[in-house]
Amino acid sequence: MKLLQRGVALALLTTFTLASETALAYEQDKTYKITVLHTNDHHGHFWRNEYGEYGLAAQKTLVDGIRKEVAC
Repeated sequence: MKLLQRGVALALLTTFTLASETALAYEQDKTYKITVLHTNDHHGHFWRNEYGEYGLAAQKTLVDGIRKEVAC
């Protein structure tokens, strides 16, 4: 039981420490840009299928291009 309590206490301490570091990095008057990418039901296809739909390799290429585009 003591091991569980110590684990929970350590997890909470770590969470609050990391959360406070994030809060310190926030600047109120700064504009932040967020890029959201979404993919759905790729089923682990690595190459184009018979319908010409993209696989994971093509998705990685697209993501890498977007990362270069939005890099600070």
